[in-house]
Amino acid sequence: MLVPDFMHEFELGVFKSFFIHLLHILYAHGNSSIAHLNKRFRLIPMFDRSTIRRFMTNMSALKKMAAWNYQCIFLCAMPVVEGLLPEPHNSIVLDVLFMLAEFHTLAKLKMHTDLTIEVLRSATKEGELEHQHVKHFYIWTNKNRAAKLNARLFGKTVATPNLQGHRGKTVKKTKIYVPFAESEALPYTSPEQHHHISGSHNFSLHLPSWLAEHHDDPAVENFLPKLQEHVLSRLSHPERTGNGNEFTLGQRYQLALKNQRIYRHKILRINYTSYDMQRGQDCLNPHTHSDVMTLAPEDDTNHPFLYAQILGIFHADVVDTVHGANPKPQAMDFLWLFCVEFLPDNDPNAFGFLNPDEVIRGAHLIPAFAQGKTKDLLATASVGRLPSGLSTNEDWRYYYVNFFVDRGMYMRYLSSGVGHYQVEIPPEDDAEADNAPAPAPDSDKDEFPPTIPLPQAIPPPSPEAAAPPLPEDQEDQA
Repeated sequence: MLVPDFMHEFELGVFKSFFIHLLHILYAHGNSSIAHLNKRFRLIPMFDRSTIRRFMTNMSALKKMAAWNYQCIFLCAMPVVEGLLPEPHNSIVLDVLFMLAEFHTLAKLKMHTDLTIEVLRSATKEGELEHQHVKHFYIWTNKNRAAKLNARLFGKTVATPNLQGHRGKTVKKTKIYVPFAESEALPYTSPEQHHHISGSHNFSLHLPSWLAEHHDDPAVENFLPKLQEHVLSRLSHPERTGNGNEFTLGQRYQLALKNQRIYRHKILRINYTSYDMQRGQDCLNPHTHSDVMTLAPEDDTNHPFLYAQILGIFHADVVDTVHGANPKPQAMDFLWLFCVEFLPDNDPNAFGFLNPDEVIRGAHLIPAFAQGKTKDLLATASVGRLPSGLSTNEDWRYYYVNFFVDRGMYMRYLSSGVGHYQVEIPPEDDAEADNAPAPAPDSDKDEFPPTIPLPQAIPPPSPEAAAPPLPEDQEDQA
């Protein structure tokens, strides 16, 4: 029977069947795997207005699910499923999820290039090989309800881990951002603008008082000197970012902030061009969609982008007397960020300021749940820690960058978007690939190129050698 469209064939067909089969495997595996899966889905942050919304509490029940819900599941499933099964089953499941997500993204592109066509052919070829692997289990069943029987056969080969730990309690933290309950006027954003922040003065922050209130918070250390350096750098050379150590103490004190205040805002809108030459807009805020991406410095060859979490959206009325300018106050927008590597609080680059013009668009960072948590980033309850559903003083040890979150994001990493600034993606280091024998001279000339590699988790925050991290499932009893 032929299905009428791609939605019924893939979201409600291939992936729905695969995910139900995966749930059967997790039920057969036991050891609270389903409970951990539901909990992890619930902790995934939202993205955009309607791309990734908050997942329901009991995702495994599959109640009231439409095609869009299944699409959200497989776009975010890899970090959720990681570590729920032992090797080699964990790697097999992750490989299948990656191939499904990549095939879905490529198949729904509205504009193709020669490169995307070749990658799509490669993804289709690998998917068929995995399909043949699943068929191997079919001959072991009685051909009646084969999916559940396959799950039981698979489950018999799975070892049982020892789950230990305790559940932490969420503690209310100090907020520097404007609460969602508050109202702030933000009119229509012109498509010609790169970004748009409200000019309201309703939510002011008196800097001397605020800094005195949080004098023992490591996130606020050197807040004012860093802000002065950032503002002076933009006034001196708007076309580039300074290194943070350009101006003397005397020059910094010549910069004045009107009434010694900065003004908080709820929302930052970023306009960008999509891969198919359409206009797009991300609506960012520190509460629900705080992750952003910018271009890496030219001398950084490790990765083309940098990632950060927005802690605050501000503007200030600044008076520049350093460069002999007119001492008339001028409004300047800026973002206060927690930089993602993530860095410990004693690193001078952990917190900083960014010109909104340098934001490419919003990013989608998903915790690497299987890698556990850490208390090495912020030593105390801090204004620099956004709500994450964790206990006091805890942060996720690693994050994954979800480049499957939408087709435009995927094309940025493939460096094939017509409307995108072209960046080179460095090849992933792979010792096994380096030691692999060279192909025979008479090998198939039509061999398809490999798919792009799964992005590595962001490096651990501590500069010192740490003990091997405990899986998240051993820290929290679901």
